[in-house]
Amino acid sequence: MKDKVSLLQHKAVLHLIIGTTYNDQTGLYGFSVQSVPYKAIEELAASGRFRNPKISVSTVSKLRILGEIQLIFPGGIRVISTPSTYSLYHCDVSISTPMTELQSLLISAQFFVIRNPAQVQ
Repeated sequence: MKDKVSLLQHKAVLHLIIGTTYNDQTGLYGFSVQSVPYKAIEELAASGRFRNPKISVSTVSKLRILGEIQLIFPGGIRVISTPSTYSLYHCDVSISTPMTELQSLLISAQFFVIRNPAQVQ
């Protein structure tokens, strides 16, 4: 079981590193999320129109607290609202440097996986 957990953690870390991109407009590195205060997970998932059978869930406060470790996250972790016609609740979770394995491991540990309550077919 421990090997299975390690493999899943490794996949999450790699997925996060690969999914992190540089934004020319903000000068930050980040990945996409759905976030807006006081919305239920079901509403956020529906807005994202995800085909995935499972989604990862966290809170803005967990990410911001983690971002206070300046040695690992210089400039902190920012959740920037970037709504679009595709999704009104779209945001970027952003950091000031390219995503490292340690950063990815710490960020991915703030998320838990659930069944997607609004899976698009």
